Formats: sequence, structure tokens, C-alpha cells
Amino acid sequence: MITKFKIFENINEKPKIGYYVLLDPKQFSYTGYEEYINNIGLITMIHGSGEIYKIEFENIYKQINVRITKIKYWSENKEELETLIQAKKYNI
Repeated sequence: MITKFKIFENINEKPKIGYYVLLDPKQFSYTGYEEYINNIGLITMIHGSGEIYKIEFENIYKQINVRITKIKYWSENKEELETLIQAKKYNI
């Protein structure tokens, strides 16, 4: 069994352009966003003072604007977020 540990040193760091993100399902109580919840998005633009992010998704041909409070995880590496999705899928 392979175990991966990741230590997050900069917990106050905000996501930047080019970072991969997973959205927080608890922040989307209304319908229409289900397709975005389990997909990894890529930050393509940051609006204003860094509170609103334009996110592009691979499997969905649409970009959305979200506040930082609606982003649950972000990372420079897509593989880290894929690991989180797999862990969530298999309840690990």
C-alpha cells in the first residue's frame, strides 16, 4: 500500500493563474452547478482584488466566475487534486 502525505506550508497563499481547483459542493446549494463539483478546473483569470476567479473546466466547454470562498482546494499540480477525487470516491 502506498501512502501519500502532503504538508501545506503556505496556508495563507491564495490561488494564482494556472492553478488547478476543486469547488466546494457545500457552497453551491442551488442547481445548475452539479457538473462542476467533481471536475478539476483551471484558473485562467483573476478579477479585481483577487476575490473572483475565472475557471475553465476540461470536460465542460464553459467558463464560470466564482469567489474564493467557493473554491475548496487549489494546487499547482493537477495530480494532487486527482488524488483527492479518488480518495473521496473510494471513501479513503
